[in-house]
Amino acid sequence: MENFSTIPCNLCNGRMEVVKVLKYNKTVGILSTILGIMLSISIGGIILGILFLIIGIVMIGSKKEIWYCNSCKSVIDRRDNSQQS
Repeated sequence: MENFSTIPCNLCNGRMEVVKVLKYNKTVGILSTILGIMLSISIGGIILGILFLIIGIVMIGSKKEIWYCNSCKSVIDRRDNSQQS
């Protein structure tokens, strides 16, 4: 499998490089984590609280790779061929 570090941009013929960005909105992840902590404190919401806590932590830490052109600032989602069937 070839690993490209840069590719040509289709819009401006500049160079696109791989950049890691957040996959989910970090604010929503933080709010979900806080909600999970608050629900976990109560007896009735402990299961739901733990679920929100796990979802929030995953949302905060998840990143994805994109192609980013420094010249024209265009962005293309990067697909990994090893994950495709």
